Amino acid sequence: MTPLDPDANPAGGPGPGPYIEIGLMVGRRKHLPALYSHLHAILSREMPARNMFVAILEGEQKLRFPYYVDERDTEDQLADYPKEGLTAFVMDEDRTVHLRLEPGILGTVDVIGELPVDWVGVPLRGRDGAVSGMLAIQSYRDGETFGDDDVRLLEFAAGQLSMAIQLQQFDRDLAINRIAALVDETVDLDELYEGVHGIVADLIPAARSCFIIAMVDAAAERFRPVFWRDSQDDWDAIDWPLDRGFAGYIYNVQKKPFIFERGRTKAPRDYQPIGAPPYYWLGVPLWNPREMIGVVIAQSYEMDNPVTREDMAMLSIVAPHIANAIGRSEFYARERKSLLP
Repeated sequence: MTPLDPDANPAGGPGPGPYIEIGLMVGRRKHLPALYSHLHAILSREMPARNMFVAILEGEQKLRFPYYVDERDTEDQLADYPKEGLTAFVMDEDRTVHLRLEPGILGTVDVIGELPVDWVGVPLRGRDGAVSGMLAIQSYRDGETFGDDDVRLLEFAAGQLSMAIQLQQFDRDLAINRIAALVDETVDLDELYEGVHGIVADLIPAARSCFIIAMVDAAAERFRPVFWRDSQDDWDAIDWPLDRGFAGYIYNVQKKPFIFERGRTKAPRDYQPIGAPPYYWLGVPLWNPREMIGVVIAQSYEMDNPVTREDMAMLSIVAPHIANAIGRSEFYARERKSLLP
């Protein structure tokens, strides 16, 4: 078959072809959930890719699926799964696998879920070139198979997706440097919180409209919000008990990041709701060297504005720098106050 011209639209219509469209999409630095969905739409237009998933390697033997659209099977995008099946085979082999052209693989690999008519998996790579995940498409319908052009386009898409994930990691590292710089540039705590909000909102779109920093007042047994942006609730002057809401669950039980998605995540035992119920909720504890001093929260009330596992990983890495910035700024504020006549 003749390879696709990367500079042309093979359908003959207006606009860029799929190669250019995918490249432009990555260049726009879309939030990863939106990028997965847009990429799927492009691939579905060019080939019978109704079913597509992205697998990310967690540690050495765990997988998660931040994007999984399939006619027959479902995966929980917030859960971890064993590294197994065709996905593990692609990662271990470190190469593209086209199942229809390599049927002998089925004798050595346990297929998880229903056996597809055709399946193609391509490794994703990190900045060091090592395999970090996989992009796959599959078909269950007789006569719907993937050709050479389809595989080439999928390999290009996997390379671009790998780059997008790496760019997100770069943005995270840049955010850490920006937060550190805030301490040197900002003398007012309110300005610090506003600056932190702006930095996190660049990383997590849902945080643009719903972002909270709540500090722990252990003596009063209350959360005291020092920064509040929320599209549903206006509680910026209201504190709440340390045993209420998901923040209370983190403080009293979880002691680590917690992410909630309505319909997928079971509410913790003895959970006492507070405020308008979110569709997505993410909280990450803030620690000083001795104790938990607060919780930073991003949430969304809209199904199409998700908070994801990627966001949890991102905020978990940034949170210690937020805690450090707040601690240093509060120290400087106390020092300046002590010098006043």
